[in-house]
Amino acid sequence: MSRRGVLRSSAIALGAGILMGAVYWAIHVPSPAPGPIALVGLLGMVVGERAARMIRRRVAERRARRKAVR
Repeated sequence: MSRRGVLRSSAIALGAGILMGAVYWAIHVPSPAPGPIALVGLLGMVVGERAARMIRRRVAERRARRKAVR
């Protein structure tokens, strides 16, 4: 990964962390989160990542089909 890519990923991670800190504060969850809450959060991250990959793949397949029809 290029240096620019690393910086972009770091900035996104920082922003996500700040957002989650605000959510934790709003729902009165201590940080770091207790074990069960942390595990549910990790599960959500894994599911979200897999869903995003699946959606990207389907969008790419649809675009490829549209180009093949034209």
